Amino acid sequence: MDTFKKVIYEDNKQFLEMICKDLYSDNDVESFLDKYHKKNYSYFQPNVNDVKLFHKKRIKNTKK
Repeated sequence: MDTFKKVIYEDNKQFLEMICKDLYSDNDVESFLDKYHKKNYSYFQPNVNDVKLFHKKRIKNTKK
């Protein structure tokens, strides 16, 4: 989980830097990054899709 947090943290930083370069001058970039780029601001939430339910519905529909 920690490796995902690190990757997300770095990815968010790069994304915010791209936004800063487009919208703000060089002086405001640091303040923008300090304001919006925080540690543990985002997290990885695992998602489990139940494929069995999908197959059960398909089988049920074919029986009709």
